[in-house]
Amino acid sequence: MVKGLSAQGFKVEVEHLMRSAMRKIKKNPPDVVMAEFYHEPAFRDRLSNLESLLAQLQNTDIKTVVFYAKEQQEYLDKVCARFPVDIAETMPVAAGKLARKLNSLTLAG
Repeated sequence: MVKGLSAQGFKVEVEHLMRSAMRKIKKNPPDVVMAEFYHEPAFRDRLSNLESLLAQLQNTDIKTVVFYAKEQQEYLDKVCARFPVDIAETMPVAAGKLARKLNSLTLAG
């Protein structure tokens, strides 16, 4: 995915740790943040791995793209009711399709 988006002309940075990603975003806000959604029933105070990140992105101009497994749709819907998500895509997603959506998202914003 990263190579495909880079080949399409996008500058892509990858961060696997949520806290590190949040620090990077705060220091140098990107145009778009892409993240994988997963629901973890063991979380007591939240539905997913993304709620802290999405809360940080509220009231910013940063666009959000979330990738999710189709069977997690109901949980993502609950999160999206609380936090804005610009694009939600089921996995796997092709780089070309994502590039077209990113282009329309950044042109619209």
